[in-house]
Amino acid sequence: MSVSTKLTLSRCEVDVKGKLVVMRVDFNVPMKDNKITNNQRTKAAVLSIKHCLDDGAKSDEPPGSAWWGREGKGRFKKKIKADSAKVAAFRVLLSKLGDVYIYDAFETAHRAHSVNLPHKAAGFLMKKKLEYFAKALENPEQPFPTILAGAKVQDKIQLFKNMLDQVNEMVIRRIKIVKDLMAKAEKNCVNITLPVDLITAGKFDENTNPGEATVDSGIPDGWMGLDCGPKSIKLLVEAVGRAKPIVWNDPVSVFEWDKFSKRTKALMDKLVEVTSKGTIIGGEDTATCCAKWGTEEKVSHVSTGVPSAVAALSNV
Repeated sequence: MSVSTKLTLSRCEVDVKGKLVVMRVDFNVPMKDNKITNNQRTKAAVLSIKHCLDDGAKSDEPPGSAWWGREGKGRFKKKIKADSAKVAAFRVLLSKLGDVYIYDAFETAHRAHSVNLPHKAAGFLMKKKLEYFAKALENPEQPFPTILAGAKVQDKIQLFKNMLDQVNEMVIRRIKIVKDLMAKAEKNCVNITLPVDLITAGKFDENTNPGEATVDSGIPDGWMGLDCGPKSIKLLVEAVGRAKPIVWNDPVSVFEWDKFSKRTKALMDKLVEVTSKGTIIGGEDTATCCAKWGTEEKVSHVSTGVPSAVAALSNV
């Protein structure tokens, strides 16, 4: 069954008139110097909220519900691991909150949830994201590359392995994980592009002076790689140019700092150039790249939910 065939919030599928609606959204946003750097998540929820209000739904906010999350700024400041009886009692409590449950928080869709109301549906944002990820899962047009990077690489190993069944080209920034993938890539005739050079730094600091290294020479002790090198990005951009649909998982550099943002910017420019072929941007950092360079409306789809995107693309 297609991942996009979910009951959605529309007049013909879910009637919200006169009903109390409980809507799950995700308003966690990236911040720097106490300022929001990307408000995409809050803007994206407006369509479902407005639809419910325009269709006569009632709404209410249970005490503390706006802060049920990791920040701990509301009533629930600690994570509590309850036994099965307490979980069951909590679910009964949640079932009394409203009549219709609208799920519109793709960013947390990889987690189990306890809300069980008589009527439930996916919001418009959830539906949109599922439709785009269906394109990457179900009979994608070839050639189909995926660009896999980011810091929490170990969390995405299953994504990498499963995507090898769907793509014919893969770009990977972290060389140390490749050994686990090469056998399957060779079996599936998937071409893997790896970095050959790096832009380095002696410390993790925005104002540090960058250096250069190659994969053959290695990064000097005490230094770190913060960007792809010019030869590496040339290979990556060429891979994107060969593509039809493209999935980009995470930036290939510390893009927030100008000295180390050039290669991620070059990749973004190429994606915009070929976006008519279908470009899926997955990950909060990559979405922030789009906001930084004003490309949110120039690519096919932007998703800020890394774990949920990983779950969708891993088909798990």
